[in-house]
Amino acid sequence: MKFDYKFEDLLGITFSIFSIILLFLIFYFLNSSFWSDEFFTFHYIIDLPFNEMMHNIYIDVHPPLYYFMLLPVFSVLTFFKIEFS
Repeated sequence: MKFDYKFEDLLGITFSIFSIILLFLIFYFLNSSFWSDEFFTFHYIIDLPFNEMMHNIYIDVHPPLYYFMLLPVFSVLTFFKIEFS
């Protein structure tokens, strides 16, 4: 049995599989409950103004890179009215 796939076919199959897995993961995480540390992060990023968020991150003991990586993601999600509760 010989498989004679072209590179474009394999790339399309791989992309399709990863897309399906990504969709399942998105639906799983959107339907799961949040823990207290995640609510704490949501409060920092969503509820607080930028200046107050920066001040709280400055006095926090955790590294700020995590908050800076999540800020654009939550900005896009709140723009499209995706709520977190």
